[in-house]
Amino acid sequence: YIAVDSCHNEVRDTVIVTVQDLREPVAICDAHPVISLSAGGTAILTAEKIDGGSFDECGPVWLAIAKMNETCEPADTVFGPFINLCCDDVGTINVILRVTDLHDNVSMCMMPIQVDDLYLPEIIAPANDTVECTTPYDLDNLNPQFGMAEQITGCLDTLIERVEEDISDCGEGKITRTFVAYNSKGDSSTAQQVIYFRNSDLFDGYK
Repeated sequence: YIAVDSCHNEVRDTVIVTVQDLREPVAICDAHPVISLSAGGTAILTAEKIDGGSFDECGPVWLAIAKMNETCEPADTVFGPFINLCCDDVGTINVILRVTDLHDNVSMCMMPIQVDDLYLPEIIAPANDTVECTTPYDLDNLNPQFGMAEQITGCLDTLIERVEEDISDCGEGKITRTFVAYNSKGDSSTAQQVIYFRNSDLFDGYK
């Protein structure tokens, strides 16, 4: 500023003006994205994937994403460039998009994410087995002796084991174990194990 009187005397003063950006960026979430899990039951969801065009009038923005609730990984509830999705997320989950501008102003938007499992819950049964007819077993718990079905693909919600016993009075015969795997949508697959009981010390009369 310069001030001048009628005698042409002047005085000068300076005022420092600080321009600040205090306005938050605009956070825009995409409209209900759908994410499909892989055959292994996992997926990665990035912040960019759910961004619907967030912006700031003074420059670029940085995006981060977080889950509302902990499922697959504890770190997913902390803002980062991506989150992990797993079988526990199948259905609808809520996530938060955080938008940060050059001057650390922050805005957020929350949105539901549809997580789909498109694969059958495929399983593999233990290998068939042959044992002596004197081998003891517990029909209500065959796992310790003869193994358990293992998941190969998809998301397993429920695993049911059905046991059919066909053993003669001599202890010979078989036990058939049928495993049925269900996902959360009710889709299912089956696998089977047969356990044969034999008598390798047959009585052949007097010699």
